[in-house]
Amino acid sequence: SNTVFQWALENKRNSLSYPRWAAELTLFMHATHNSPICLRRGTCEPLGGHSVWGSLFGEVDPSKETVLAIASMDSNSFFQKTSIGAESDMSGTVALLGAIEALSKQNKDNFIRQVVYSFFNGESWGYLGSSRLVHDIKNFKCNKLSKDGSYCISPFISDLAFQNITLEKVTALLETKQ
Repeated sequence: SNTVFQWALENKRNSLSYPRWAAELTLFMHATHNSPICLRRGTCEPLGGHSVWGSLFGEVDPSKETVLAIASMDSNSFFQKTSIGAESDMSGTVALLGAIEALSKQNKDNFIRQVVYSFFNGESWGYLGSSRLVHDIKNFKCNKLSKDGSYCISPFISDLAFQNITLEKVTALLETKQ
């Protein structure tokens, strides 16, 4: 607007060490309350398919207590070239990868609880990745299984072992971050 432009000119004329007039942009463009509203309105694109999970020793026992170790793989910024949070999320991802490597060298029998880890995408956009995992653990229904039953064709899910995670058995949550 003209008013904002006039204020910018005044800042330039006054040559202050800091501007007298400033604007702070605190809302994401096309702001909505949550992902379903955003998708319904058509103002955002769905983010998905990039979160991954695994179990320290390759299997999940639904009767066993679980430690869930997580890291976020993304950050956001209003201005793309100033994504200050990128280092924070990547440092957490690297730290969790290092922990997984170190723990995997231990004897499985030494663990009282099983360790399930996940790397989430979309956490900075309303916790999309973790919300999706919890939703799938609680509600996933496969409409068509592969012939050998190892994966779901519709909707496509390459590994159904996440269905063995029991949320009530999660006794600890560890998030790695800067």
